[in-house]
Amino acid sequence: MVIKQDTTGAENQHIVERVLQIVKPYTLACRDFRTADSIIPIGGSAPGGTKLALIAGLPAVESEEQIEALYERISSARLTAFRSAAFKPPTSPYAFQGPGKRGLEILARVFCRKSIPVITEVLDPHNIELISEYVQIIQVGSNSIQNFDLLREAGRVGKSVILKGGS
Repeated sequence: MVIKQDTTGAENQHIVERVLQIVKPYTLACRDFRTADSIIPIGGSAPGGTKLALIAGLPAVESEEQIEALYERISSARLTAFRSAAFKPPTSPYAFQGPGKRGLEILARVFCRKSIPVITEVLDPHNIELISEYVQIIQVGSNSIQNFDLLREAGRVGKSVILKGGS
């Protein structure tokens, strides 16, 4: 339903301009409802439409030396962004869960100073504010894609959000 505001009277009244019957799923991604290409600003780049994004990365940050060494190996690749997890979903309570804030600091030091936008996954709505201080793009992984509190909070911080669906 599209609502048009009428401001001709003393009191504002809302008038229904038209009603659209939704007969297909995925209306936000369906070309029937939005025919324009999605162009996503990432740093100095704007992939979308016919322009691809080159995003490289590692499953998780382990050390600054690891991230520095990787940067040296990929620095000539003209990356759109770099992706690595500072917080990892654990496979067990005893498994490595990422370096947390220290990992975010490492990513920011290495890539942001080189003007390469950083992407990291968020697992917990309580970490969104912290993560958004260090990265330019937030990723919500396939295991968290139905965590609606997490999605709502990710949308509130004003950063681009990558939704990674299952295959």
